[in-house]
This record gives sequence, C-alpha cells and structure tokens, in this order.
Amino acid sequence: MDSTKQSDNHWSSIRASIQKSPNGWHAGWLDMDSLASILRHDTVDSTVRKTIHEIDLTGKRFTVTDDRLPSVFLRMPNTAFGIPLAIAGQVGIWRSLCASQYKSLFLSRVAEVYWFTACILYGVVSICYAYKAYMSFKLVQDEYRHQVRAHFFNTPILVLISLCSKLPPSIFPASDTSVVLRTIWGVCFCYQTILTTNIYKMFMFDAKNNFTTAKPQFLLSAFGWFELSCWGNVLHIKSVWGIGLPTFCFGAGLILYFDLVCFIFKNLHTDRNLMGSGALYLIIALPAAGVHSIISEGGFPISAEMLLGWILVVFILLLRLGPKIYGAPTVLGEYWAYISPMSGAAFVTIKYADVMGTPATIVLEVIMLVIANASLLVVLMRSSCYAYWVARGTRQWTDPLFKMEHYNSRNSRLETEEGS
Repeated sequence: MDSTKQSDNHWSSIRASIQKSPNGWHAGWLDMDSLASILRHDTVDSTVRKTIHEIDLTGKRFTVTDDRLPSVFLRMPNTAFGIPLAIAGQVGIWRSLCASQYKSLFLSRVAEVYWFTACILYGVVSICYAYKAYMSFKLVQDEYRHQVRAHFFNTPILVLISLCSKLPPSIFPASDTSVVLRTIWGVCFCYQTILTTNIYKMFMFDAKNNFTTAKPQFLLSAFGWFELSCWGNVLHIKSVWGIGLPTFCFGAGLILYFDLVCFIFKNLHTDRNLMGSGALYLIIALPAAGVHSIISEGGFPISAEMLLGWILVVFILLLRLGPKIYGAPTVLGEYWAYISPMSGAAFVTIKYADVMGTPATIVLEVIMLVIANASLLVVLMRSSCYAYWVARGTRQWTDPLFKMEHYNSRNSRLETEEGS
C-alpha cells in the first residue's frame, strides 16, 4: 500500500514538474529511482511508457514526447464531410413523408430541423477544413494523393447538392431561387467533372492503384453524377439550358457504377476489414440516387422498380454481414457512412409506397423507416460516447494519413524562411 501511494505521489510530481517546450517536447527532472517506480506503477499505460525517449544517467534528466494528436478541429479530415451528408439525407426522408399521404406540419418542422442541423455541421466542417488547408496544406495534399481518400473530395459537393435540392419551401420559395440554384448546379457540375477526371487520370494507369484494386469508397466519385442528374431534372436544366446535362450525368454515373461494383466485389476477399463497414453501404446509395433521378419527373417506372429490387437484395446482404459500429473509428466520420445510404433506400421505398398505395409497399416503407431512424440513433449514441471519451482524454480521433511533420507546415515554412 505504501509503495503504491509513493508511486502515486511520484506520478503526481512528474506531471507537475513537466514543462512544455516550443518544439513539442517535454522535459522534466526526477531521480532515477522515482522514475523506475513510476514505470512499474500499474496506472501508467503503455503509451506513457513509450514516451520515455531519453534518459541522462549523469544529470538524472529525462525527456518525454507528447504522443497526443492536435485537436481534430485543427486537422479536420475530409471524411468528416460524411457527417453533414448523413444528416442531409434525413431531410429527404421527412420531406418525402410530407409529400405523401402523411402530410402534417410536424413532419415539415422535423425536416427543417434536420436541414438547419446539416447546414451548421457543414459550415463547421468547412471552416475547420479551410483552416487546415491554409495552415497544413501538405496534409491536404496527402489526402488528395491517396488512392481512397482522394474520392472524399467529392463529399463537400455532395452535401451542397443535398442541401440545395432540399431547401425548406416555407423559407425559400422555389420561384425566388430557381436562377441561383441553376447557377449552383452549373458550378457543382464543373467541380464534379474536373475533380473526377483528375482522380481517374492519377490512378487509371497506376500499376498498383487502379480500377482493378477498387475500394467501395471509389463510388463517391460516381455518386456525384447521380445526385447532379436528379437535381438537374428537378431544376429543368434540359428545357431551360437546351442541353440534356442531367441525362449525361446519369449515363456517366451508371457506367462507372457498374464498372466499379464489379471490381469491388472481386476484391472484397482481399480485405476482410471491409466486412460490415459503412463504406460497403455505398453500393446501395448510388442505385437509390439513380431511382430518385428516374422518378424525379413523376411516376415509378419499371426501371426504377428493378433498381429498387437490387437495392433491397444488397441491403439484406449487408445487414447479414452486420455493421461494425462497436470498434473504435479509424477516422472522424467513419460511423456516419451507414446513414446516408440507408436514408436513400428509405426514401425510395417511401416514393414507391406513395405510388403503389398497397399494404405490402406500406409495410416495406415502415420497415425501412424504422431501420433508417434506428441506425441514426445508434450512430449518434456511439459517436457521442466516443466524443465523450475524447473529451476526457482517454481516446483520440485518429487519422491514418496524419503526419506530424506536415502539420502546421505553413508556420514551419515561414520559420525556415526567416531563419535563412
């Protein structure tokens, strides 16, 4: 008991004596017997033990490194845009319910709450990522050059399209925003075209990272084409501009989807970590967006029913694989990858039940609504728990691509220039 109490006192003294230096190292003074006692203490975790970097036996001096990562708000990964994208997907569910036989003021207000929440989250993530791009541009370059993370640069535009296509009609009348929205659509179309062609140019002829090694995250690039097609039909781009750009987008997305899905299924056995991951659910997100595009001008044709059948079969398969929600996230936003595809599938079943009006389709609609909202609740609770642990200092928002030497690279460059 006395030795344990003594070790506790030593551990308290080392915490009190350590001072942080400007270059990120910590230095303190302690006699070697006390240091050895601390390292034997059970309450000192393995991470702390690994931080002992240097011990000077003569001066009884030791230095430790700070293994804690900077705040996630200062190094925001591009995967974080999946959070507002997931919330924006919920807007579509409640808006479609308002347009169906369940019309009520309450449903409309729920949709508005989700819309404004998604806007706030989108603003926060965008500001943090803009700060990261300004201060640590090398981290952004690392993401852009990565085979998988490069495709996440599509998510900011996906969120923008989702929010603009679901504007609350009580706040933004359609007659007052049509010109502005078509302009935004044109900007998104140009961004999508430039980004995806650049990504394909980088990896198409790469010996190691090409389409034959496709991962589910590759589908994010094709997802944008379907979203543009659907929103373009709603805005009547073809009749106003005199060119069928929404149809062009649908064709580009459809061919890319079939191409990528074949390679994704071919490669799944090489990475068992993908089993049950949220990234796999992108396989149903794209056909759901495709159905939305097909039915955007009314009705529910046989082609949309065929795609709905594919969505339901794959969805059942994914549920049988089981979601991986209990493990620690490898990057911020990983949990939320489940939500947007499920919301898209639920949206399609709502539209189908609205057109058919049969008991069977209504039961299907209710089942998908329960699954989609239950999934959102589970992800929200799991993310909140992990955020609480991060706030307590027992966990961190990790990022496999984060490199400390690339963090605050702007300041490092300015210091080097001043020194020279």
